[in-house]
Amino acid sequence: MPEPGLQPVLVRLYPGRTQDEAARHYEADAPQLAALGYLPVSQSWADGQWPTALIVISVIFCIVLIGFVLLAVMIASKPTGTLAVTYVLNKEPT
Repeated sequence: MPEPGLQPVLVRLYPGRTQDEAARHYEADAPQLAALGYLPVSQSWADGQWPTALIVISVIFCIVLIGFVLLAVMIASKPTGTLAVTYVLNKEPT
């Protein structure tokens, strides 16, 4: 029987530079949640994005050449994405 006071729906966010990296975080966490009676019902991956303000500031700083370094770093590195997993509490005893 699930423990009293547990939420019926749980959403966990797993960050990662790639979907595989985020999936490894999920795979490490899922057995612990399964032991509490939670089953994953959906997953959604969202690629990371650089904030628009950072892009605008980098372009403005291109006037003093610092912006080119910022833009190069932004192009070379990928922002962190997020894997969102929705769990529901299993009503059946395990």
